[in-house]
Amino acid sequence: MEKIQLNNTYAYSNFIEEKERLFLLEWITNNTTNNQKIIIPPKDIPNAPLDIIEKYKLQITELENIKNFLPKPKSGDFIWIEIENSTINYHYDKNFDGYVHTRYNLILSYPEEGGHSIYGDKINVLEERMLWKCIAGKVKHGATTVIGKKPRITLSFSFFIHESELIQEYEKVKSFENIPEDIKQLM
Repeated sequence: MEKIQLNNTYAYSNFIEEKERLFLLEWITNNTTNNQKIIIPPKDIPNAPLDIIEKYKLQITELENIKNFLPKPKSGDFIWIEIENSTINYHYDKNFDGYVHTRYNLILSYPEEGGHSIYGDKINVLEERMLWKCIAGKVKHGATTVIGKKPRITLSFSFFIHESELIQEYEKVKSFENIPEDIKQLM
């Protein structure tokens, strides 16, 4: 695993072992409706490997030294499947009482084209097995349109982290109120 700088944020390459990534993809494929854009909490899918998911969530708290966070956020972990011609709208997530909604997104499947992260005013090209940080309650974010049959499948870990731990990171990031035309064309 290696920490790498992205535009306006950072990621960890090779965060998940390939064997476990393939296991999770098989479990998701076997337990969700194919060819549909969906957002679903892992706990709502039959036979969820919650032990593996919790292992990675704990690894994130240790790796990132996350201490001041709400243990059970209102908006929990989920699996996000983006299929051909779908996109993630440019948006903020909701915060809670001085705690900033922060997501660590683990890329399990990445499309042949598109599906790139829009974070603030920049685009990031991601890769499978990458975990990237998204300060979702303070930085507008979304994704470009998925092109091709291979979906973008993300396991998104949700944390509400106290604002004091994040302020220096998100204050540097410029977000658009309206997406510029060159980025909009990718959506």
